[in-house]
Amino acid sequence: MSSLLRTYLFLQKSIRTAPDPDPASGPDVSRTFSRLAIDVILSAPGLKRRDGQLRMAETVAQVLAGERPERAAAVEAGTGTGKSLAYLVPVMLYCVREGRRAVVATGTKNLQEQLATKDAPFAAELVEKATGKSPTFAVVYGRANYLCPALLEERLAELEGKKDRRGREGQELEFLRAVVEWWRKGGSGLRDSLPSEPPEESWWLRVSADDDGADCRECRKTGCPFARAREAASTAHVVITNHHLVAADWKVRQVAGLSLFAGRGDVLPSVLVIDEAHDFLDALRSSLSVSFTAGRVKRLETDIRSLVKDLESLVEDAEEERREGNGKGSPGLQASRGAREGLCVGVGEGEDLWKRLEDLFACAEEFRRQRKAEALLLFPPPLFDSAGSLLPLLQSRFSSLLDYADWLFSVSPVDGKERKKFERKLERFRERLLEVSEAFRRAVLLERHYRTYGPPGDACWYEENRFCAVPVDVSRQARDLWSDYRHVVLTSATLFPFPQSEGFSWFREAYGFEEGEIALGILPSLFDYGKQMRAYILARPELEPEESRKGKDGNGEDRAEHLAESLLELVNGVSGGVLALFTSYQEMRRVASLVKPRLPKDRLLLIQGEAGRYELLQRFKEHGRGVLLGVSSFWQGVDVPGEALSAVFIARIPFPHPEDPVVEALTFLAGREWFVKVSRPIAALTLRQGIGRLIRTEDDTGVVVIADPRAAGKHRRLVESCLPVEPEVKSR
Repeated sequence: MSSLLRTYLFLQKSIRTAPDPDPASGPDVSRTFSRLAIDVILSAPGLKRRDGQLRMAETVAQVLAGERPERAAAVEAGTGTGKSLAYLVPVMLYCVREGRRAVVATGTKNLQEQLATKDAPFAAELVEKATGKSPTFAVVYGRANYLCPALLEERLAELEGKKDRRGREGQELEFLRAVVEWWRKGGSGLRDSLPSEPPEESWWLRVSADDDGADCRECRKTGCPFARAREAASTAHVVITNHHLVAADWKVRQVAGLSLFAGRGDVLPSVLVIDEAHDFLDALRSSLSVSFTAGRVKRLETDIRSLVKDLESLVEDAEEERREGNGKGSPGLQASRGAREGLCVGVGEGEDLWKRLEDLFACAEEFRRQRKAEALLLFPPPLFDSAGSLLPLLQSRFSSLLDYADWLFSVSPVDGKERKKFERKLERFRERLLEVSEAFRRAVLLERHYRTYGPPGDACWYEENRFCAVPVDVSRQARDLWSDYRHVVLTSATLFPFPQSEGFSWFREAYGFEEGEIALGILPSLFDYGKQMRAYILARPELEPEESRKGKDGNGEDRAEHLAESLLELVNGVSGGVLALFTSYQEMRRVASLVKPRLPKDRLLLIQGEAGRYELLQRFKEHGRGVLLGVSSFWQGVDVPGEALSAVFIARIPFPHPEDPVVEALTFLAGREWFVKVSRPIAALTLRQGIGRLIRTEDDTGVVVIADPRAAGKHRRLVESCLPVEPEVKSR
């Protein structure tokens, strides 16, 4: 039996199984809050009793009500536990009883929709029956999911005003007319409800609430879908959202003292629940990242020149009216225009800026090619030589244009709504200039590089005409985020890399919690893995990865051939579908090319990259005997119950790639402990996610095959801690 099943540990103490309540007793105010939460779940008609669910609900309730000393809880609970109900019921009870509000965030839109349409309504009904008070809930998606009616009207008018409507703009016009019709007939305004997908992504994004032109703070458009969602969320007991919006809300609170989940004067949420919490730090890190591209600078230039042109047109019209009225005109406009031309163009700033930018990116691209790397991690001195004086030049360029725009705006005759519109545009340009300047400092000049700044600093790299910077260690930021809430609950099917105390220590450190402030624990699975799953490790020497073959016969070039043979052997040995997981596109494609001509005709080969993820999974489910090859995103979030997924083939232990910028930085900072603190935990969490794709219900059965001899050798302990059954080793 694996160490995971041997560990019957939850919150580092034994928790009793709650007895059934007396149906005739009714609500009892003398009951503890945690007892009340358990009784509410047990009162659900037709709901199967799950001891793990009751334990989790009890713990969440104890934390919320102060029945435990900790203010937070992190609970690992496998598929089938009923996590959603286990946190929704105590959270809703707490909100209606104490007049509090909560945010529930997920990592995937699928789970967000499941919560909104199924779990939250069910939990709210149970709580209302028990308390007589009805919890309210609202859903907030990312802005790109919402239509902006004002931008839709503007873009439609712009396209209809063009004489030539052939080509792509004509097709866009037809798409937008269909959107208008859908919206006027009561469409939800959500992208997922569109009558048809936009042929080009930009067509939707241009009329979405995520576009720069959408002024959601001032929007008064009747029925605006994003405004409706924000209004509902500002007062709901529970706001259902995603990880990225929680991170964005924290940033807004830090900068402006406002919240995306509350209006001015509304009660701020005091409880935060993070589901699928194994992905949350990546979302937080992403929200704090920056990138610098030449295209971004050029768009800024184009936008501000467009604004200046509009303002000049307004002032010229006013000058024309004045001349027609009294025959006199003001020389101010012409004088200022001459000053502008001399300041911004005559001295050659514009031409020099673009030439210097081109040289910067060309230099970075050349060094990347020389190193034959996907990403350039350590920038050579010539890059700094060319970049050192670029920032003052860039700031001077845009400051002069903004100064000219400010002057034009001060003498322009616009008033009312038009004046507010231009004010907001100028404000946004200043914000974007600050963002571009910060991106240049961090991503190009490396002002916060981790090698000089320490763990809170940035991992920086260059790839495909883009300089990037992302914080390495976000534990401090996570801790700041948690401090915005009275109580925090984190949960996932794979929350800790290891079930022992070292897994808990790793989690506390990575997620920014102090010992004693968070209850940590693992719930045993509902599944009988001994009956439902078999696991094999292929220990054949020819399958050993190239990086482990030093000093041994062979160079590992034939590994793909042996992987293909092993995969075909598995495919021919099971009746249902097979999911093959890889750690590199190159190896996946090589194996796919070898498998394709030898695959039985009744099998369907699906390869990541040949279609969208959703489409591949749908075809895999529907076919029932598919063979799906994937990397990265397919290690998690794949939920295919039944025979359509009968086997999982893992090409190698998923140790992180050493040249991944964040991994490289974490490894450097960990020093001699790099394997224990970085590689092993990341590999363990990823491997557990991959293995978890197989058994999704109590009726599922299947096989896991790990085609990496290291899993039977020096990394056997790691692999066995991730497998819920004892693996059988096959040498031939």
